[in-house]
Amino acid sequence: MLFSNINDMKTTMTISVDKELKDAFSNFSKQIWTNPTNLINMLMVNTISTRQVNFWSKNDDKFEIEAFSEEEMNSLMNNKSIQKNYDKLKKILINV
Repeated sequence: MLFSNINDMKTTMTISVDKELKDAFSNFSKQIWTNPTNLINMLMVNTISTRQVNFWSKNDDKFEIEAFSEEEMNSLMNNKSIQKNYDKLKKILINV
């Protein structure tokens, strides 16, 4: 199990996007009976569990961003803030 407790304290992340993109994303999330926060959380959980970011277009062309190398990951994990957030996300994924 990768993450253990979904009930850990939540935090807020602020991002900037174009208004049209935000509105389209919000409308899409409503169409599939969820909300933007849930979709972003699913993306984050999937990214951490697979160590990949995958994007597909309608014509099934796949675009992948390669996972960090072990050396890059070790360097990132030496950052206390990153480690703390990674540990929280791991706890969530254990229960998925």
